[in-house]
Amino acid sequence: MFLFQMTMPVTVAALGVLLPRRPGLAFGLACVALIGGSVPTFYHAVKGYYGTALFVALILASAAALFVALGALRGRERA
Repeated sequence: MFLFQMTMPVTVAALGVLLPRRPGLAFGLACVALIGGSVPTFYHAVKGYYGTALFVALILASAAALFVALGALRGRERA
């Protein structure tokens, strides 16, 4: 859980680099993405489909997406 929660500050920092003069917008976009990603868990019909394997797959997909996005951000800073 600790590693999963560490992505939020990294995401906000990366958005802060992309939007240097708009820190509120950077934070707001990260929060909207977090809320949007949690919406499916509120539906009772969907809860039966969630198992350990699905959560592990989603966490790994999220980590891979974060890795790719930060790599692209690093390439943008070098240019």
